[in-house]
Amino acid sequence: MIGIVPLPHGPYPGMTSEIAVGGVENALIVQEAMEERLAYDLTRVLFERQAALAAMHPEARHLSLARAVAGSPDPFHAGAGRFYRERGAWKQ
Repeated sequence: MIGIVPLPHGPYPGMTSEIAVGGVENALIVQEAMEERLAYDLTRVLFERQAALAAMHPEARHLSLARAVAGSPDPFHAGAGRFYRERGAWKQ
């Protein structure tokens, strides 16, 4: 997904504060027919194993419940939606 993402201060000389820039967000897309339990478990494991994911790919350190539920262009799978509701991140 292309959108506005924060660029933290520091990576470039002269930057003293965070700024908003155009960027690409990641999304995990699955078929609606996927079993609810599997979609739930996939979503749960992404958050439970975030440190291990970040060790393999540093961008995974930015994964958060708030960012995961913000601005999705498509509806959440029922299993992912249940995970986000149980964690209080998504109210729908």
